[in-house]
Amino acid sequence: MTTTIAFENYHFNLEDLYSRMWELAVDDAGNGTRLFKPRPGGREALKWLIEDLCGATADPVRTTRANNALRQQVHRALVDTAWAERINQVSFRLFRTPDDLARADSQDRHLPMSDAADEAAADGVPILDVPADDVSTESDTLRLADLEWSAWHPLDQAAKEATTRPGVYAARSDGQIVYIGMAGERRGLGVRGRLQIYGRGRGAVSGLGEAALDRALADPAWLAQRLATLLTEGPSRSKHWAVAALQRAEVELCWVAAPDGATAREWETQVLQELEDVALWNRARPSAREHSHRT
Repeated sequence: MTTTIAFENYHFNLEDLYSRMWELAVDDAGNGTRLFKPRPGGREALKWLIEDLCGATADPVRTTRANNALRQQVHRALVDTAWAERINQVSFRLFRTPDDLARADSQDRHLPMSDAADEAAADGVPILDVPADDVSTESDTLRLADLEWSAWHPLDQAAKEATTRPGVYAARSDGQIVYIGMAGERRGLGVRGRLQIYGRGRGAVSGLGEAALDRALADPAWLAQRLATLLTEGPSRSKHWAVAALQRAEVELCWVAAPDGATAREWETQVLQELEDVALWNRARPSAREHSHRT
């Protein structure tokens, strides 16, 4: 049975998308599976393939609504059909050849996995065997851009323990990476200084603080709770709202120290390029052209 991916006026066949992914993937493991891992800044990412198939516009520096909705459906469908395993935010281990799909019973939506897929489903794909540098390790530390990231910490702890050197930091909410940022010298406080700004509610109009507050202000239940507090306890300062917004998101952070601010900026660009197919809270991202110029 043909699997249709649809949102609003856009639609395409999952089989057609999978065939394109298979062509772009590499047979790195020698067991009949293939690894689909888009090049940072290239046009192999799912959002570009989706645009080619149905016209849902993709953008090099931001996530568009329809394209993102279709991409999220693809993520779920590839796993539900057992055609692929999601390795990380942008990469998949592909188990079935396009010819296998063409020969499959048209009534069987959940196709049987190959021997290689059976083994992967039972034991998982060991991270060291996956040539991807943007996965989480078994100890739940981030692997992006081949950098050595810290463990994840709640914001209040991160604001006390983060490196005082320049660096890059990542934020996650509800188990998903949502923001990538960087910090320069900041008078000797580096990343820690930037996170302290957020923790004190002084970053309500920029970066992660602004992103969290924007989302909180769009949440009617959260606003109702804040207004109830206003009626019973009186007004509070804007920085208190900013802190409450970050608490609502329950953000956790990790970071990597850089030798200087310029290197931190380069690393931030690399990380954002690797996550180009992920819906982040960042307002803007470096373009592929900018990335090529810097490297």
